[in-house]
Parts: sequence; C-alpha cells; structure tokens
Amino acid sequence: MSLGVDPGASLGTVIEAYLGPVEEHLLQHEDFKKNSSTRGLANWYRFNYCVFNDEDRVEFSRLLSKQQKESYCLLHEWWTAAYSDESTSLAHVLAIIDDCQNLESSDDKPGQWNLLLSHLQLKRWPTGDIEVVDSLQQQNYDTVLRRLYSTEFGTSTYYGTISSPPLPTIEQHRRDASTKAWGQKTAWKSFDFLRYSSAEHIDGNCEDVEIKTSQHVSSARLALEFQEITAPPISACSWLKVENMDTRRSLPHYLWDRARACTIPSANLTGIPKYTAISHTWGRWIKPEKRACVSGVPWLIPENTRFEVRDLPSLLLSVPGGSAYLWLDLLCIPQDGTAIATQEIARQAEIFKGAERAVAWLNDVPDFDCLTTALQWHLLKTPSLPRGSVRCEIRDRLLVTLFDRLEDRASNLLLPRKGRLTRLLTRPNSFWTSLWTLQELCLRPEMWLAATDWRLLSLDGVNPLPISGIPAIKEAYNSLGRDLAPLMPLDHRQQKCIAIWEIGYWLNTTGLARLRDFSRADIIAWADQRQCTSRRAEAIMSALGTTEWYAEASSVDFEVNLVLGKYPLAFVREVMAQNPGEFFGSFFKTSSTTFDDNGLIVQKNEDSEDDDASDIDDEQMFRRRSSVETLPNLMLPFSRYAAVYIDGRVFGNRAFVSHDSLHTWNILPSGYVQMPRACVLASSDPRFIPPTNAKIRANFLGFRSRNAPTIDGRLFDTASPEGEINDWDVDLQEWARSRTYEVYTVVLSFSNVIFYSGDGDLAEEVSLRQVQGFILRRVDDRHLWKMGNFYASDIDSQLTLPEARDVDWLAF
Repeated sequence: MSLGVDPGASLGTVIEAYLGPVEEHLLQHEDFKKNSSTRGLANWYRFNYCVFNDEDRVEFSRLLSKQQKESYCLLHEWWTAAYSDESTSLAHVLAIIDDCQNLESSDDKPGQWNLLLSHLQLKRWPTGDIEVVDSLQQQNYDTVLRRLYSTEFGTSTYYGTISSPPLPTIEQHRRDASTKAWGQKTAWKSFDFLRYSSAEHIDGNCEDVEIKTSQHVSSARLALEFQEITAPPISACSWLKVENMDTRRSLPHYLWDRARACTIPSANLTGIPKYTAISHTWGRWIKPEKRACVSGVPWLIPENTRFEVRDLPSLLLSVPGGSAYLWLDLLCIPQDGTAIATQEIARQAEIFKGAERAVAWLNDVPDFDCLTTALQWHLLKTPSLPRGSVRCEIRDRLLVTLFDRLEDRASNLLLPRKGRLTRLLTRPNSFWTSLWTLQELCLRPEMWLAATDWRLLSLDGVNPLPISGIPAIKEAYNSLGRDLAPLMPLDHRQQKCIAIWEIGYWLNTTGLARLRDFSRADIIAWADQRQCTSRRAEAIMSALGTTEWYAEASSVDFEVNLVLGKYPLAFVREVMAQNPGEFFGSFFKTSSTTFDDNGLIVQKNEDSEDDDASDIDDEQMFRRRSSVETLPNLMLPFSRYAAVYIDGRVFGNRAFVSHDSLHTWNILPSGYVQMPRACVLASSDPRFIPPTNAKIRANFLGFRSRNAPTIDGRLFDTASPEGEINDWDVDLQEWARSRTYEVYTVVLSFSNVIFYSGDGDLAEEVSLRQVQGFILRRVDDRHLWKMGNFYASDIDSQLTLPEARDVDWLAF
C-alpha cells in the first residue's frame, strides 16, 4: 500500500494519510479543528494503536521511513520514561493532556483504550509527589522531546503542508531529539552502571536500584523491529557520492589478514569480507632514510620513533572488534609511490566508509581511565531528578566519589604538561593535530578510541563509547548552563580536577565541538590547525570529495603553485566550485599563534597584534594597514600563518544557495579572488542603487563599526567613551552610505524559507529570506579587502536581491 506520503512528513500527516482525518464525533467539542493540540493527541493515540494493533502493524510499518520510525520510538521512550525519571516524564505527559479536550474511543474499535494504556504506561509509577525541574527554557532532554512531539503531532504540525515544513525543519528537530535521546540514555545507563557497581558503598540503601532501567527496551522498538541508536546521529560527509559499498570494487586493494599475518590482495578473497579500518599518526616521527622489512608485507615500511613497525603483526592481534581483516595504511598502502599507492590515497572515503568499523589508535596513550571518570561525572549531572528523591541522593554521593577520583589526573586528550599549568602547554595529543587523522575522523566520527594496548574508551568496561559521543555528552551538560569549568581560575579547583576542564578545551581547540553538524568549510578550517609533513591536499581531499585535480596532476604539481603556501591551485579551485557560498562565507578569521608539542612557537602572524577585531573598529583596523602589502588575506578559509576561525553561519548549516555571480569568480595563485561580477546589496558607491527603499536589517561579524545606524534610527558610536557598542540590527543601506571609505556589501548565499505562523488549520504561510555575505573595502583602483561578514534576514521577502553587476575586482 502506497499513500504517496513524503518520507520526511510529520507523523501526524502519516497517520491521517493512513486512517483519514480525526473524526469529529471522537472529540467532545465540535470545534476541534481549531484546537490542534487535541487533534495532535488524538493522532498520537491513533499512531500508537496502529503500531501495536496486530491487524495494522505490518502494513502500517511498511509506510514508515527510517527517520519516521526513529522519531516515533524516541517519543514513545520519552512518554513511557524508558530512560528518565518517571515523575519528570509524567509531569510533561499530564501537561500535554491538560491542554487538550476530552477524547472518546471509536465504537467500532472495542478495547482500544486498554491496548493504548498497556503500551503507553510508564515503565514504573512514581512514588511521592510529582515534581519536575522548571527547564522549559533549557535545551535538555525533556524540553527537546516535548518540542519534537509538538512538531510531529501538536501545535507545530501543519497537516497537508509538509512539503513546506516549519522553521527549523522537521529533520532538524528529529536530529536534535535523537542527539539528546542518545545522551540521555547514555547518562541513564552510566548512572545504572555506577550505582550497581558501587551499591555496597551507598550505606546499604538500594531500595531504588532493584530494577535495571537501562536494560529496558521499549515495546515500540520491539513492535517495529527497529534497533536503538548506538552513536549520536551525524551526517558524516553527506556530500560524498559513496554508493554501492557492498560490492567488491569498493574494497581496499590490500587488506591485512590477522590469522595468516600477511598483506593480501582483496581480489584473492571470496565474497565481500568485513574489515576494521585503523586510524593513527606516525608521519611526523619518521626516521629519515630508514625502512624496515616487516614479516608478511611485500614492501619496505618507513620506521618511526613512536612504535616499532616490525612489531605490527603481533600488535594487531589485539585490535578489538573481532574482524578477520584489518586496514592499516602502513600495511595496506604500498610505501613506494606506485600507481596502486596513488589510487588508494584517493580512495580513503571508500575505504573508511566501507569498513565494518573504525578504530583510532593513540599509540602513545597508556589508558583512558581518567577520561572515562570525567565523562561519567558529566553524564551524572545531566538527567533531571526530583530533589530529595532516593535517586538524587545516590547521584550526589556518586558525584563526590567521581570527583575525588579525578584529583591530579589528566584526561590524556592533551599532551602531558611540563611545569606550571598554562594554556600554552595544553596542546591536544598528536593524534588530534594530524591532518590525515582529521580526514578519517570526518569520514567515521563514530570510530572507537583505543589506547596503546588497544583497550577502548568505555563507560561500563563493555560497550565502546564512540568519539562522536564525547561532544554529545559535553553538549548535553552544557545545555543545562553548567559549562563553567573553562572560566574558572586554572590555579585553583580546576588544577585539582583538570580533566573536567580539559574535555571542553580539547573540543574547542580541535573544532570537534562542531562534529555533529560539520561542513566542507569546517574541514578546511580545522585543517589549518593541523600538521602534515607535506602534500596537505592529499590528506583531506577524499573527505571533501575533491579528487579530480589529483587524477589529472603529476607528482611534481603537488608542491608547486601553493595558494598561501598550503594547497595546490587546482585543488583550491575545485573545493571552491563545490559550494562557493559556503567556501567564502562560513568563517571570518583573525590571526593567532600556534605551538609545537613542546610549547614552542611554530607559526606567528606578524599582524597578530593588529588583528584583534574585538578591540578596534572599522576605522582603526584599516588605518593601521592600508595597503595591499600590509593587509592580511581574509577571503579564503585557510591562511598562510596561524589563524583563529570565527563561525559566521549564524543561521546554521541550513540549505543556502550560492548566488549565481559566485560561479564567475576565480582564485589566483596569489590567493586573490578575481570577481568579474557581484551582487551588491548596499554600498557607499552611488552607482549601486538599491532595488527598493525597504530597510535591510543586518548584523556584522569580524569587526565593530563606528557610528553604526540601527534599523530604528538610533546611532551607536564605538569611538565615544560614553557610547554603546552595538553592531546588531544595523540599517545596512544607511550604514554603507555613511562610511568615510568606499565599501560594498556582497551577497554570497541566500535561503528562502516558508513556515507557518498560527495554530493548526488557522496557520498562515510566512516567508523568510536570509542572506549571508561579506563586506569589501576599496584599497586602490583594482583591489578590495574583505573586512568582515554580514548576515541579514527579513519577513515576507522584503529583502530583495538586486541583479548582479559587472565589477572586475580583485579581492583578498
């Protein structure tokens, strides 16, 4: 049976397509259509009935997409408190029901309520008074899941208009809910593990631990035969066209056979063998001109100072996961620069995405015991528990125990410190500063984390915690307003329990805090913070999906014509062509200084003292360096020297469209961008007349503006001691006209979003246009300098984009 329902449609739309609209006589109020809350609750009940009713289950299940099944299971687990406090869930459920009119059962379906109640009941009825933490303004588990319910069934569901979902989209709500649910369940399971393993130390009071709630599997997943998520949802390199991974052509050319202890061509194997891909770093520690003969490997392998390559056959016997075959670069890519090696370097996306699993081997880390404890501490803080409950008292005691275990211990995410603790010496472990491992992590963010002896990071000693789980755990903790560790004096309490501070610092330093929703631009920016001995483009091109230049280049081209000393020109142009709006508009960069593993300066931008955009305004930043020779190149998402990248995507990674004029742009070997045409939204140049007199509300990023006129006619002067700094809600047209220098605001990308304002069937369609761009300032007759980014939005499409104009600029 096919109803033609979009796989991304809301669950309310699906059930009404299957059963038809809610019949009016089932509700005790004839004007029920105006109350979408009641209609949503009725559809929630009807959806559950179809899942658990034997007559409907099979046929109804076939109509549901994977995303719809997962969303429903998340809601069912939240409703029944599968891994949360029962009184907290019940409070939210009762609040939903109280907002609705009374419902009646259909006469032709006797026993309907009994079936529903048997599958929608709490896993355990709460004792005592029902109390819930007031957290409606927080992004915690209950709030996000209640919002998902509202999106799928309640006031945010717009039946019959699913082709134009509300803002943000249903897909984004589902992803947010899935991430929160993974964090909640992980926290609940960790709580169970800790209280059971230490029950004898909790004053013998175990009255609240007689049921292992974390082992509860919701009846919804059993009915739909739908497995639980094992890692936070991440669309890893979703832009890649990696298809047909179950064919022999997708296999690596070579695999390591653990049983036979030798490298073998995959073509010699029958079927499609499963294998584990191993990510590690060794290039920076290579011994010049020293190569070793390793048993079972048909080529010589470069030696390094990190581990003995001759021991690899015995070391790999301990790789977890049970795969008969492994992929490790030294043993599976010929180290002689042959055609096969070149081919395999370009196929890293296929190799890692095609693996059954991936493991990150940190061969210089003895264990992750302290990191495990620190993550358990974060997780215990996450769930909402009623004050004074037995669970809450147990948690408080466990938190003290965990905190004491952290004293004077490091997480091993960072390199060991030497001397007094300073930020300059807290550099991430070398695995996290390698360019090659960045690509592998982007391809498989759910990879396991292994220490020197291959022991895995695990919260319970059994189930591995994926690397992507670390930022998800920290995000859940931060959403409760508890990310205070990095702000505390490092010489006091955090010196004692530095591992808690290290997790947040590591996430921010490596960029992995954005791992859940990263783009190609993120990979380019992250790569600028990572080290590679040579040929940097090869290390990330597979994750970017940028390999055409590589197939056409000769080996001598890899290190010549490097743009800003980093990447071949052909590579940069191919990356830019994929999504020019994203390439130019995702970040604003300022200068920085990077350090090596010993805390010594590696790169320092000579302009770093002048590039602090937080201390100078738009007049000062140009006055200090006003020539082509002295101004830094801010156009490209990478730098010749060290840089800090400020995220300019204030609207998130929504589906923005690059303006057509960007496809005429060309990057030159100098790093300058040749711009034959441009769409200019506002300018001090009278030749660029705005298409309408409507005011454009804009915000700036990367600098502070002197004398910034706001949309309501006020003026803020950052140069005045008594002035107020405000670059929000700037009147873009008036700001450009009032500059003392020649300036152009150039459109990079835009998004037209349709959403609905109002309740249920009375909702009205509203359009929203969002624009992202950068600001160019004229330096001389030909050259313009990027001084910052801007973004603008307007309701009902008042923001009209002008036609692109011929400009013939060189921007940097």
